[in-house]
Amino acid sequence: MIQRLKLRHLRLVLAIHDASSLAQVAQSLHISPAAVSKALNEVEALLGEPLFERGRGWIAPTPLGETVIASARAIKAELAVLEQRVDALTHGHKGELRIGVKAVSLNPFLARVIASFSSQYPMVRVELVEGESADLLAQVAEGKLSFLFARLNAVITQMGLSCMEVLHDDAVVMASASHPLAAKADLAWPDVLQYPWCLPVPGTLMRDLLEKTLMDEGLSMPEKFVETSDVNLIVPLFRLSPYLTLLPRRVAERFMDASTGRALALAVPAPEDAVGIIWNGQLPMLPAAGFFLEHARAC
Repeated sequence: MIQRLKLRHLRLVLAIHDASSLAQVAQSLHISPAAVSKALNEVEALLGEPLFERGRGWIAPTPLGETVIASARAIKAELAVLEQRVDALTHGHKGELRIGVKAVSLNPFLARVIASFSSQYPMVRVELVEGESADLLAQVAEGKLSFLFARLNAVITQMGLSCMEVLHDDAVVMASASHPLAAKADLAWPDVLQYPWCLPVPGTLMRDLLEKTLMDEGLSMPEKFVETSDVNLIVPLFRLSPYLTLLPRRVAERFMDASTGRALALAVPAPEDAVGIIWNGQLPMLPAAGFFLEHARAC
């Protein structure tokens, strides 16, 4: 009976998996909830077993459902590859790349890659997506993002994703140019904790590095802080008030001149993780994504 499965059935299964309820699926597909239930029953009848367990306000895939979802994602990816190849043969290289961004230190590198890629493939639209690390990694695993520029750690290997290291940057504690500590030498970590900080947000490489460093020193996190990793916000804050922050050295050198911030004479351990490019090597790669990766390797 599996020969009677159609693409619309697979699209329905993916839509149900990505939604939180059948009502939400119905809304996204512009059909009634009853029509969604009927179509799902049809798919399950063809396969002979339920694909989802249902409850009041929730729905979750069965083991068979997980298998069908994985195959449906692979088929969807193959069709996207075919579509881009047909477009390339008939209209020149076209399409869209969705790229996640979660590492500020990679922004200059990413800009060079996009500029190089777009000069050769101007008809391919590049969309940059920001968000939480876990959500962006999930989108890479599901094929919703072609690449993610982010921190490389053990989670990537555990998820079966592929990656390429771009840089292993060290970190530096920066102070506002007018900060009382800006000109002092031989500082220790207890000296900087009484002042206000621009703390990196939780889950980022700089936040994890700061927390580990202070824990190793037997110290607590600063009590006075603004929580942000957005260097475009940190720079104006530094110009207005005496703040401290922890930044990748390349980011500090790029965004802060002597009138904005000064690197403190404070030893910072090297980060354990590098940053780089992450993708799902188990899914077919779009032609445009393959060309983008070639440009990234060349840069």
